Amino acid sequence: MSYFYEYDPYGFDGFSAGLFGGLATGILVMYWIIGMAVAALAIVAMWKIFVKAGEEGWAAIVPFYNMYILFKISWGNGLMALILLSAIIPILGWIACMVIMIMTYIKLAKAFGKGGGFACGLIFLNTIFMCILAFDKNIHYIGVPDKAEPDYSAYNAPGGFNSPGGYAAGGFVAGGAAAGGADAGFTTNYEQTQARFTQPYQQQSEQNADYHYQRTEAPEAQKTEAEKTATGGFCPQCGAKLEPGTKFCHNCGSKL
Repeated sequence: MSYFYEYDPYGFDGFSAGLFGGLATGILVMYWIIGMAVAALAIVAMWKIFVKAGEEGWAAIVPFYNMYILFKISWGNGLMALILLSAIIPILGWIACMVIMIMTYIKLAKAFGKGGGFACGLIFLNTIFMCILAFDKNIHYIGVPDKAEPDYSAYNAPGGFNSPGGYAAGGFVAGGAAAGGADAGFTTNYEQTQARFTQPYQQQSEQNADYHYQRTEAPEAQKTEAEKTATGGFCPQCGAKLEPGTKFCHNCGSKL
């Protein structure tokens, strides 16, 4: 009885097979650890982004609900995340999901005041740029981009805030008694009164005609009786209203 052994020129015996299997397993474990670390970092970044946008951070760890919040802060409507369910449709569904996610990252960049370059970073280097959004203290959430402005037509309607005769057009804001607003004329009269008492005027010097000096109108308490009656007022004896230039009270006859 004879035994024949087949010669292996590459030396791929049992020891070599075990070594190769061990290396392959080690590489797979390393990739798994790196993948878990990246996934954890992505969750933390999304948590911080949600908090910046005024949402609950814990939503980042809830499957499906995290996409609802992401679409909410990007599009203004979280229900648009239901479009991702089209992924169950082969090819066309996958293309639709890819397109909607690209658009979502573009809107997310705009929602934080960033442009197209940053949006490209979110698309191709998602985790890195999500971390930048999350941890950069100089980046703030400014709101849903391209959101329609509020309708202010009611303010301009007849009787509204900005309508002719309304509060803003004819009242306190605009001034002018002719407008007929609730506080009409208040602002205008106030400004005129302030200007009359604070605006300086020039008077020629009696010693040298080439020089002038500025003088403000004297306060009421410092005016003479003649100055007071020259502009009208009230009788100091009976309190009757006086016409400008009156020297005697028409009610009690007192000399002014």
